[in-house]
This record gives sequence, C-alpha cells and structure tokens, in this order.
Amino acid sequence: MKYIQRLTFINIFSISILVILGACSSSPKSNKYDISNILAKDFIIQVDTTRLQKAAISHVVRGSTLQNQGEFALSVIEFQEALRYDKSPGIYLALANSYRNLFKFELAHESVSHAIALDPGFEPAYLLLAEILIPLRKYDEAIQTLEYCYDKFGKVELLIYIASVYEYTDKRKALEYFSKVPEDKLDLFTLYRISELSKSLNDTIRQKKTLLKMIAKAPDNFNPHSVMLDFYLDNKDLESAIDLIFSTEKKWNFDDLKSMYSRVGVFFLMNSFQTDTVQARRYVEKVDNRFQFDEFMQFVGGAVNQQIGDTVKADKFLTYLLKNGENKAFNAVEIAQIYVFSSRWDKVIEVLKDFENSEDDMRYHYFLGIAYMQTHDYQTAENLMLQALKLDSDNADILSNLGFIYHELDDYDKSNQYYKKAMMIMPDNALLNNNYAYTLSEQNIDLQKALEMSEFSLKEDPENASYLDTYGWIMFKMGKYDKALEYLLKSYTNTESISAEICLHLVEVYLKLNDTANAKKYLNIGLDMFPKDKKLLDLSDKIK
Repeated sequence: MKYIQRLTFINIFSISILVILGACSSSPKSNKYDISNILAKDFIIQVDTTRLQKAAISHVVRGSTLQNQGEFALSVIEFQEALRYDKSPGIYLALANSYRNLFKFELAHESVSHAIALDPGFEPAYLLLAEILIPLRKYDEAIQTLEYCYDKFGKVELLIYIASVYEYTDKRKALEYFSKVPEDKLDLFTLYRISELSKSLNDTIRQKKTLLKMIAKAPDNFNPHSVMLDFYLDNKDLESAIDLIFSTEKKWNFDDLKSMYSRVGVFFLMNSFQTDTVQARRYVEKVDNRFQFDEFMQFVGGAVNQQIGDTVKADKFLTYLLKNGENKAFNAVEIAQIYVFSSRWDKVIEVLKDFENSEDDMRYHYFLGIAYMQTHDYQTAENLMLQALKLDSDNADILSNLGFIYHELDDYDKSNQYYKKAMMIMPDNALLNNNYAYTLSEQNIDLQKALEMSEFSLKEDPENASYLDTYGWIMFKMGKYDKALEYLLKSYTNTESISAEICLHLVEVYLKLNDTANAKKYLNIGLDMFPKDKKLLDLSDKIK
C-alpha cells in the first residue's frame, strides 16, 4: 500500500525551530568553567623596585608599562634585560606573565618555576603556574599546585579554582570541591557551573537546588530565571515552566518576556506528539493577552491551539497573522505548514492559493502539492511538485511524491523514473522503499527487487499497516497466497483507517484460495465504506 511522503516539511519545520531557539535562548553559553585569565585575573605585575638592583629598575618600569599596554613581545625584551642585572622572583613572574599572554606556555612555565624556586612563599607565582599548566594539559599538576596553595595560604577562592580544574578530569571531584565553598562566596557564575556539572551527571535534584539558589541570590536578575526555565523544559516540567513565567513576568522587559514565552512555545512545537493540553491552554491564553501584535507569538499561538485541536482559536491567531503580518507571502507558507501537520488540506489550499508571489519558495509548491495529493487532484499536484522540483532538484521527498503522483495517474514509466532518482539520494528511507516496492508490484515487474525493498521497510517498522500490505501484495503477486493472507490480515488489523485498497487485496487473495465467503465479506466491508470504488465494483461483478 502506498503512503504519501511527508518528510520534507518535517525537516523544514525542525530547521525553522532551531533558528528560533538560537534567537530566543538567554542562557549562559559556556560549557566549561574557563579559568584562563581567572586565576591570574588582572594579573598586572607590580614589581617592588625598591629591592632591585639599580640597573634593572628602568627595564622593569618600561617592561611593566609595555605589559599594561598589551605590548607583550616588547615587554619580554625589557624583563630579560632586567634579569641580566637582578634575578628577582618578581621579574621572573612578570616575564612569565608576558609569555603567557603570547601563548608561549613552555617559556612561561620555565620562568614562573624560577620565581617559585627563588621564593617558595610567593603566592601569585603559584596561581600563574596553575593557569599556565592548564593549556599544557597538565591538569594533575595544576590541581596539586592549587591544593598546595590552599593548604599554605588558606584562601577560600582557591577551592573554586581547584574545582574548576577538576572539571577537565573528574566532574564528581569538581562538585566535591564546589560543595566546600561557603555559600556567601558563591557568585552567580559559580552556581551556574555547579548546576551544569550536576546536569552532566544527571543529578537533577542538585541541579534544581543550585538554580533555586541562583534565583534567591539575584531575584531581579533575568539570567537565573532564564536558566531555571531551561531546566524545567529540559525535564519536561511544563507546569513549573509556565508557573515560573507567570510569577515573574512583571519583572522583565518585553524582549526578555518574549524570550521566555518563545522557548515554551518552541517546546510545544518540538513536542507536538505529546502535547500537555491543560498546560497548552494556560499558555495560549496568556499569549493571546500579552502578544497580540507580535508576529512570531501569533504564529506560536496558532500552532499550539491547532495541536490541541482548538481550530477556532488556531484560525483566529493565524488569520490575524495572515492579514496583519508584514511579510504576508512568507507568513502564508508558515501558516500552511501548521495546517499541513494537522491534515487540514482545505485550509492549506485556502491560505496558499492567493499568494503566487511566494512561488520562489519551494515550500509554497510543496505544501500546496501535498494538499492536492490528499484531495486526489493529482493533475494539479503534479504541476506543483514539478515547480517545487525546479527550485530544489535534489530533494528526495519531492522526487518520491512525483513517483506517487504518476503511480496514481497510471504513468508507471514516470513513476519508476522518479522513484529511482529518489532512491539514489535516500536509499535507506523506509517509506520510499515501501512506495517504490508497491509500484513495482502493481506493474508485476522486478518482484524480487520489490520484495527486498519491502523487507527493508518492515525491518524498520514491523507493525506499519501500509508496509504489511505492500509485503502481502508482493507475496500475492509471487503466488504465495497463504503468506499473502497472513500479512494482509495483519495489515487490516493494524490499520488506523481501513482503505479500499486493503479490502481489495483481501478479496483477491481469498478468491485465489477459493474462499468465496471471506471474499464476499471483505468486498461488502469495502463497498460499505467506498461504494463508488471502481476496482471493488468490478470485483463485485466478477464474484456474482
């Protein structure tokens, strides 16, 4: 049994959503606590010139000035000159810092090691050493250095630095060190890092507690609330996500508020097959009140209402968008996409038919072509799909649909031609394999090839009624009637809506098995549902 291809618009829709997601998210982007320039933050070396040999002082002053100006290569020369007159740990440290900024980490490591050897109690040198060791990927040495600093100098901030390095090697150990940091020393970014570590370890309880701490620490800061919203959406806790927005929305400006509503809307669109109707209704009611003049939110409101089956409200949102949006032609295609997903083919045609200036958009022809296919106007569908193919000649879905259309128009040569082209691009698609196999079986040619393609489809989706019917029909064509009956009955049982085709196939196989009673049974079922079907009527005359 053939089944209309519906892949392209799913792909298009997914891509559109990803673009929206990228535009809406306000969450921090870092996925590691980057401690570069953190351990030695604002590390401008102030060398105590009172303890230097007189000849070194002028070079140190010039080197420090150049370093402050970002002229690190020139500062290296000055510090090297200074070292000719005085082997001070401060000069070695300044030189190491310049090398670090030039990304010459081996030389920086050598210089800072000299500073520590000359003064084992020189705290800034240890911090710079740890930072230098990280780009050298000597994480264990960096941790040992920082732990030594913590034992020696006892500064709480060092616990954060140690945890940050452990993120590269042992996330659980990183969390252990973060947990040692007093609450009053945890800033928002550090808390965010803890939440991300917890997430990576699937510790949602700790992640949630940490995010709540972020909100408590900065109740009027948008970012913690934004991250909390992402947490709820990641964990499919729609009720909490919507509660969060509703309870804080008066705090945010329009753009931030829209960002939060948009992300919830995108969640609904990306999870359309498991929509929480109760939460969806709560959400779209607020959208209607808050974003009456925002095009994207009107689109989301229409799409979500359509998902939950409220076609009246869906049409209200989408009609407003179609009439008042700035880019009416583009909006028409986007709106048609929503109606395609809900199989409202009359609305697809209604929305698109007046927007011929969308003809440079492949989706205009594709969606309209799908709608006419579904309403069995294959001549019109053919012209639209050919136009779509001109705009996207390597689109396997378009090629496959043309194969389907020409099958329905009984033009098997063209049907085979387009199916073959589609198979060259998308050979592992189960639906395409099924449709092409069925077309070959209808022609009674290349049955072994058809069987292999049908077997591939069934392996991908063993309970698919259309695939079962195709396999059964190939068995029929190969004269294996018992096997054909087994699969055709399974297809009949599994189908969501009985087709004339499956009834026809069952009648044919029962006739071959000389079971006239069952042949009449399925013929009557078919005629009751499809009284004008020509093939069933022809069989009716044959049985009589």
